[in-house]
Formats: sequence, structure tokens, C-alpha cells
Amino acid sequence: MTIEQLKTENEMLKQLVKYGKIYINYGSSDCDGGHSGGSLTFTSVDELYKWIDDKAYWADGPFGWNLVESNDIQEEYRYFTR
Repeated sequence: MTIEQLKTENEMLKQLVKYGKIYINYGSSDCDGGHSGGSLTFTSVDELYKWIDDKAYWADGPFGWNLVESNDIQEEYRYFTR
């Protein structure tokens, strides 16, 4: 793991202690011009890593996620650019 990955995991653990959950915002695009995103919560670091692995496996376009505070979660969205 890199220093940045360790820092992010440390922040995840802090959220688990503070809220009992890890909060993320995510977004993705597919090859047909579809874009979607929203927010998710996880109850463990391993659960979040599994989601990332699954999302990467099935992705047919770029996706990303950000660790956020509970008051910064985004609304779910979906739109097409084609």
C-alpha cells in the first residue's frame, strides 16, 4: 500500500469509529454515454474494498469514488450524453 492509500484507510477507520459507517460518493460512465453516481455507506473497510473490486471488474468505462463526511453525500443521478 502507498502512503495515500494508508491515509485513506485511516480516514475510513475514523469514520467507522465516529459514525459506525464509511460514507462515499461515487460516479461512473459507460461506453454508451451513460453517467451515474450517488452515495453509498459501508460498515467495514473490507466491504468497501469488495465493492471497489466488483465495480472495477464490471466497469465498461471510468469510475471513481471519494470518501466524504456524512453531511456531504450526493444525490443519486443518471444522465446520457449520446
